[in-house]
Amino acid sequence: MFKFKSVKGLVSALVLILFLMISIGFSGKKQRQRQVNDVIVKILNQQGNYFIDNLEILDLINEENANYVLGLRIDQLNLKELERRVRKHPFVKEVQVFKDLKGNLLVDVVQTKPIARVYDAKGPDYYVGEEGQVLPVTAKHTARVPLIEMQDKTILKEENLNDTANGKRLLELVTFIDQHKFWNAQIAHLFVNKDFEVSFLTQVSRQVVEFGPMTDLDTKFTKLKVFYRQILPGQGWNEYDSVSIEYDKQIVAD
Repeated sequence: MFKFKSVKGLVSALVLILFLMISIGFSGKKQRQRQVNDVIVKILNQQGNYFIDNLEILDLINEENANYVLGLRIDQLNLKELERRVRKHPFVKEVQVFKDLKGNLLVDVVQTKPIARVYDAKGPDYYVGEEGQVLPVTAKHTARVPLIEMQDKTILKEENLNDTANGKRLLELVTFIDQHKFWNAQIAHLFVNKDFEVSFLTQVSRQVVEFGPMTDLDTKFTKLKVFYRQILPGQGWNEYDSVSIEYDKQIVAD
């Protein structure tokens, strides 16, 4: 009697497993064959800068309506291809396209953050992205970032500042400014001469800051903070026309 119950239990278990496998297979096939219900776009890392909008992403997904995804079956979608289309936008840093159980196509986009703008009197301006990308200026939005003027544009001869040695140094400088809240709020305009030495203007006073070579960032900015906190309050904010922090262990005001 015990043996009969064991066999019966085994058969029941096998039937249940077979039923579950058939159900899962049927459900998966049904899910793959259902149509795309909606395209839901989420854009991250904008931080007040709106260089991408949902309609642009939808246009890229749909290849300017040449291949409209709404109404297509889920199993007809090539998600990697859709991600490739979205990456063509210069302000797209990362993108992930996936689908949910409701038949929606989800598009998560991370926007590239601009950290500086390069002014060019003879041509179009450029933004510098957080990873050194040279990005176009658009009429859609203007980012509140430091403005850079350069005598030698060879830094921008490639598509990324990391492609040249001086470009890397400039990227380190503007990244330092961007990552320090005080300096990001104060430094408004940078000048890079033909020798790739830097001077800049700040919001807090009228002095021109002679920064010199784009090296020793921590040391130079520490000296500049000493000048603003300990020297100017005693001498007067408009006492000097310039301050140099490029020399070792010196602050030279004139």
